[in-house]
Amino acid sequence: MDYTDQFRRHSAQQQEAQAVRERIFREWIEDYQHLLHDIHGWLTEATREGLLFIHEISISIQEESLESYSLPCLVIENPITSTRMEVVPIGCMIVGAHGRVDLRTRGVAPIILIRPVEGEGWLVRQKPNGQYPLTRETFQILLLTATQP
Repeated sequence: MDYTDQFRRHSAQQQEAQAVRERIFREWIEDYQHLLHDIHGWLTEATREGLLFIHEISISIQEESLESYSLPCLVIENPITSTRMEVVPIGCMIVGAHGRVDLRTRGVAPIILIRPVEGEGWLVRQKPNGQYPLTRETFQILLLTATQP
């Protein structure tokens, strides 16, 4: 095999890797948008009654091997306790996962949500409990705990 064949093979590998990155990125964007939709749905009753306020702010994300892009960060405020939780997209090129979102509250380590490489949905990665699926119920428990005074 001469050097030209090696360059062709290397070019083909690079194109294949780029196609995989683009697929992971598209899936990450779709899954993140679906997550935000779910959260809005899970909190509809509380927002309708004025128990929670939800708004979005745009944040810029820069990941290695991807161009900079923007996604909404969901801010959930509890007007009764004057506390808030932010749903912050971190990125899709995460070691051991195809996406990470942090649930942040002031003064507490973030709760990490990951989109596993294998399988569907989001997992909550929290010490000392390990990993468990994110559901309406688990999200509401996390939110209630995070927005207590």
